[in-house]
Amino acid sequence: MPDTGSNIIIDISGNTANMATEFASSGSGITNAHVPIQKIAFGDATVSKRVSSTDPLPVTIQSTQVNVGISGDVGITGHAQVITPRFGSEPSTAFGITNNFLKVAGSVTGGLVGVSGYIEGISGGVPVGITGTVTISETTGMPVHGISGQDGVTNNSAAGVFAPILVTGGRGLSQGTDSVTVHGTVGITGGRTILAGTDSIKVFGYDGGNQVATTLFTGTGATAGFSGDALKVAVVNTGFTFAVNLSSTVGVTNGSADRAIQVEGLSGGEPLLIKGENGGSVPITASTAVPASVSGTVTIDDTNIVNSLETSTKPVPRDLAAINAQTKSIPSIRSDLNSGNIKVRITASDQPGSIVSGSKTTTAVASQLVSKGENVSVGVKVKASIENTDSVLIGNYKLTQNDSAGYPLEPGESCFINVSTPGIIYCRSQSGTQLLHYLGS
Repeated sequence: MPDTGSNIIIDISGNTANMATEFASSGSGITNAHVPIQKIAFGDATVSKRVSSTDPLPVTIQSTQVNVGISGDVGITGHAQVITPRFGSEPSTAFGITNNFLKVAGSVTGGLVGVSGYIEGISGGVPVGITGTVTISETTGMPVHGISGQDGVTNNSAAGVFAPILVTGGRGLSQGTDSVTVHGTVGITGGRTILAGTDSIKVFGYDGGNQVATTLFTGTGATAGFSGDALKVAVVNTGFTFAVNLSSTVGVTNGSADRAIQVEGLSGGEPLLIKGENGGSVPITASTAVPASVSGTVTIDDTNIVNSLETSTKPVPRDLAAINAQTKSIPSIRSDLNSGNIKVRITASDQPGSIVSGSKTTTAVASQLVSKGENVSVGVKVKASIENTDSVLIGNYKLTQNDSAGYPLEPGESCFINVSTPGIIYCRSQSGTQLLHYLGS
């Protein structure tokens, strides 16, 4: 009994294989037969590609004097050459047409192609409205002309005569897009006298703007001078009084941070009093060794020294004997300390009775952390605000002269400084305005 179902089981060396087929009940030469289902591949002698959605089978569309129907989107890449027109006269020889063109019509009967939009004479100009029918001819292109019979001219396309284009209505001229050239002499008649009380004249500069180039002259005809965009002014009379407003804080700085400011007093006047931060002392540093020398005769009066050493009752021998007696136990104490025989118990300690705390807003200019009047016992802890945008430098007075003479604190970092006078601590920001917090006791 014949197998009429799809697919065929094939016996292969004791095993079986299922071959895909379709059982055809009708068809030329395949009636009541199994038709194998096959996959198609394409390529050359070296590479073969199985047909899929990503690698479709290449197909060449050909026709012999019959139209080929195409549905869906058709894309064209590269150059496309039209060899057979479908409108107009048919070719004299079948499919051997050369030097022909493709005609585009607005309808299947060869109607006009509609064109919409604006025609502008210049970029950014006002559009010109066109009414009526605009014809694009394959022989004349797109002629634009006036209405027949207007202005004494009748259209005669055969003779190449067209009516001129009349422009009516109009728009205002713009200095940005339009220009008017005037030839010959322009005469002005009539009018009235312009009065200062009732009339005004608007004057534009040479470049069409509102600025008019003007030269200032003195009474003798000399031109006024300028320095950049400022007018040079000389004060020749005396007795002028000026009111100057100064800030509560006035500073003097050099253009270079490594140079000092020279201060001189009046001739024969009082000297300038200079005090430092620590009890009035002024720290002095030098980049090289300071030479020192002693000249002349240096004598030492040793009378008092000899008198103090003559006998055991004299001050020096007496004090030395007392020191010797009071320090005899030091070697044994040292031995006990090294051997661990001495233990110390701290029962109490003196704690600071007050604290110093606050915040300091610092800039790129170095300044003191706190005022000089604040004192502590066990040091100060300084912390950079977590909201800072850059590092803050902590150091001594050298920070005012050297931007790198400081210890950097990143946002949120802190450090402890064991000092008794917080006023000797200076601070500055790497950039911008930053915030410091301090706490001491």
